Amino acid sequence: MAADTGFKLTYATMFNPPEEFHTRFEEALARVKANLGKEHGMIIGGQERFSAEKFEDRNPANTEMVLGIFQKGSAQDAHDAIAAAKKSLSRLEPYPLAGTRCAHPQSRRSDRSAYLRNGRGGFSGGREKPH
Repeated sequence: MAADTGFKLTYATMFNPPEEFHTRFEEALARVKANLGKEHGMIIGGQERFSAEKFEDRNPANTEMVLGIFQKGSAQDAHDAIAAAKKSLSRLEPYPLAGTRCAHPQSRRSDRSAYLRNGRGGFSGGREKPH
């Protein structure tokens, strides 16, 4: 890959980009084309997983072109993925992201969403009010 020269594509530069832009674009395009049609596993808990059932994803503008072959996950794969996500989230709990908002059940955004969903300002679904 070419070294980064600091060129940034902007409205001001897009009409006369340097030759490096074209070269880097062609290199990236070649890498993408080399991977077209390859099989991709599901990533669950950081591990690549393959299943017996698969599906092809095709380019909608050119249905002859197979973009990739992907796994058709089972219900068990979905349960495993949810469990892995919950496990990962629990490891991040002690490290809140400073200055950000999220839809975590303890966040104020979640409080506002509950208010809007049940229309009374209370909490729906039998959840206790977060602190």
